[in-house]
Amino acid sequence: MIKLDRLIAGRMIFAFFIVLAVVGAVDFVFAIVDELGDVGNKYSVANALLYITLTFPSRVYELVPFAALGGALLGLGSLASSNELVVMQASGVSAWRIFWSVAKPTFVLMIIGFILGEYVAPPLDKIGHDERAERRGRLGDERAGFWQKSGNEFVYIDGVASDGKTLYSIKRYVLDDEGFFRSYVTASRADYGNEVDDWILTGVRETELNSNAIQTIEHSRLSWKSGLSPNLLQVLSQDPDAQSISGLFRFSQFLDREGLESSSYYLALWKKIFQPFMTLALVLLGVSSVFGPLREATTGYRVFVGLTAGLLFTIFQRVLEPTIILFGLSPLIAALFPVFLASGLGLFILSRTR
Repeated sequence: MIKLDRLIAGRMIFAFFIVLAVVGAVDFVFAIVDELGDVGNKYSVANALLYITLTFPSRVYELVPFAALGGALLGLGSLASSNELVVMQASGVSAWRIFWSVAKPTFVLMIIGFILGEYVAPPLDKIGHDERAERRGRLGDERAGFWQKSGNEFVYIDGVASDGKTLYSIKRYVLDDEGFFRSYVTASRADYGNEVDDWILTGVRETELNSNAIQTIEHSRLSWKSGLSPNLLQVLSQDPDAQSISGLFRFSQFLDREGLESSSYYLALWKKIFQPFMTLALVLLGVSSVFGPLREATTGYRVFVGLTAGLLFTIFQRVLEPTIILFGLSPLIAALFPVFLASGLGLFILSRTR
């Protein structure tokens, strides 16, 4: 059985990297074409290529489940084409035992995918977007300015440094305990201090609304207590899908504490947590297809079916996610349903295999 496991694992892993390389290369080319449209005076072709290279691990991470599906289809498909699967089954090896031989290398790929998505892709993606924002001009980048609630304040931040410890062009709208407008504060810059949640504002202009008059005061420096820490700001300046599990968890909890909408971040969190299970579910679907409807199919047809299945699951997830949030259901449902669907189809097909 050890030789059988090695044979199947070798075919499956080789096919996995072939599929990942082909699909990744196509994705890379399309990303280049899309990014070249933004090339200008400050943002050169070299800058665009650097940005695409730094953010490429994030796209590879998203491709891992479907590359695993393609690897299962191609790896076992090559064994089926050479009648080696028939010999295995004739020797008494069941379809479930063959699936277990495929599942073993899949666990290794799941660990690699987890490391890529948690420790490699997020920091590189952050560096890429920060570099892109600086080259294109901070004010012109779609990730630059954002609003955030912190306690009794509504804060607009025009830009965040890559380490999250420096903010640019801050506007604070401060409310009192009854929810009435109390003051408006602008600052050209904010630097994170030594104390927890303590920021030092510079170039400050404060406008206070009193019962009798409006008073404007200018400060060269002013302390600002805020729940926005550098770690949270680093998370906030990235798309949820490009963040680590730990970052998504911290920021989701912060949004809950502030009473803000956190569904999109919880959805990205659950998707990251369950991606290894999605990978295994798609591999199960691929194995069952080789023993079932794709038993006599050609290699090219198996590749086509694998890519089509991966594309359909991607479209299904993208449609399901906003629908779940729109109806106020738990993001956990949106993350789990595709896993159950792929697993259910795979188990159903494999159970009917003779």
